[in-house]
Amino acid sequence: MIKKSMLISLGNLFFRYRSYIPIPIIFLAFYFYYISPINKINPSIFNYCLSISLTGLLIRVLVVGYSFDKTSGRNTKSQLASKINKTGIYSLIRHPLYIGNFLIWLGASLITNNLYFVLFSIFFYWLIYIPIILAEEDYLIKKFKNEYKLYSLNVPVIIPNFKKWIKPELNFNLRKVLLNEKNGLLGIFTIFYFFKVLDLYKKNESLFQLNKILLLFVFSLLFYFLIKIYQKINKYHLDTSD
Repeated sequence: MIKKSMLISLGNLFFRYRSYIPIPIIFLAFYFYYISPINKINPSIFNYCLSISLTGLLIRVLVVGYSFDKTSGRNTKSQLASKINKTGIYSLIRHPLYIGNFLIWLGASLITNNLYFVLFSIFFYWLIYIPIILAEEDYLIKKFKNEYKLYSLNVPVIIPNFKKWIKPELNFNLRKVLLNEKNGLLGIFTIFYFFKVLDLYKKNESLFQLNKILLLFVFSLLFYFLIKIYQKINKYHLDTSD
């Protein structure tokens, strides 16, 4: 039997590289779609899968927007939490970001139309994130002790209890959302755009057709670079003011 301490160590490792772990699965999804006998993506199915992924992003937006500073971020070097988030979506479940991530992952998996791949991707996702959750809980218990233990006794891990809802304590922080979630927006539209490119390639059609997903991909790419430029300028002003 695997010891909990080993899972926590593994979770800390996965936490540091969690941004890169999905990459091989994404390429595997492209491959399974490419070898699929289906010659055309049904527009309704495409929109349905995209909406699942965007719902996951929306959950992330609501979580990040109402969270305390130095929490619910994309830090990768180590766990980070200045306070315990207990209101908003955090009053329903303890790890809402990972539910958002799961829906993003699920939407991209379903579009392959391959049941075996979908089941594999779901299994693989939780194989990675269960140790991450254990590592995060271990960190929070060590840092906040009884405060987090009491919170964890009243709030489920990942299955929401809507009777527990508490209105967000903070105002919505749009700036934090824009800085943190630009990657997710670009990632979703990039993945779905490449599924569309594969669809066109399989039909021997032009890969540069003007369509909705191409426009969304270009928009998300421009948005990403605008936010990056804003971050660079803002950092420069902070550095020069010291």
